[in-house]
Amino acid sequence: MLGSSGLGLPGTAYKSVARVANSVTTGLSPADEEALLQLRYRLLDDRVVALVRVPLSDPLRGVNPASYVADSVIVRGIEARMLSGRTAVEPTILLWTEGSRSYQLYSSALSGAELIQVAELLR
Repeated sequence: MLGSSGLGLPGTAYKSVARVANSVTTGLSPADEEALLQLRYRLLDDRVVALVRVPLSDPLRGVNPASYVADSVIVRGIEARMLSGRTAVEPTILLWTEGSRSYQLYSSALSGAELIQVAELLR
């Protein structure tokens, strides 16, 4: 879990979780631990998904929009953006803001619909 001030998956939804200081995939280099935090979850089926809390001022942090096709979706009752990579190299990314936090949920192994299902599990 991200802690009392952020979202995280319930323990029954994953095998393991690792807090990641930076990411090769998104190029994140946290300067502020409270504003920028990444958790990498290994789900029960062994696929991996990452949840990144990013600053409200920079919800696309580490993402090159030109590499993606964007669609509007609803997640957790909130309007969100689903970014699908133009090539197989880019992960699928779900972006949304909830309260005073912005989040990226991404995976190279899950579809957009599966990312929405994972997002709905967050507490």
